[in-house]
Amino acid sequence: MKKHYGLTLIEVLIASIILFMTLGLVAVVFQQNFATQLQSVKYINSLADYNTIQANIRYELEQKKVKGDITTVNNKYSWKAEVISAAPEIRGFSPETGAKETGAGFLVLYNITISSESAITYDFRQTIWQISVD
Repeated sequence: MKKHYGLTLIEVLIASIILFMTLGLVAVVFQQNFATQLQSVKYINSLADYNTIQANIRYELEQKKVKGDITTVNNKYSWKAEVISAAPEIRGFSPETGAKETGAGFLVLYNITISSESAITYDFRQTIWQISVD
């Protein structure tokens, strides 16, 4: 009787199934890694814009504007500010009566909402000194 060398059809099918399952798992891992990398790049670009955006908004608030658009290298942003509270500037206290001595201006606390084209929304608060509250 002759001995046959080689693989049977069942062995080839099982090896193929194992190979394709492994390749599928590796593809899923790479796809998730790529998606995470894209999200990280968007987040890093947004953070790179943050200082520029905050400085522009502060300047606009000092000019008494409460909404606007800012375009940076990475994205376009829209912002809106709402006054939370305004209080007179306290320059000191009277030594005789202990009463507050107010200055010429007001400290205004704004709640600022920034939204971008990539559907990222930021909220923060900013205090601005102004001569008068409108």
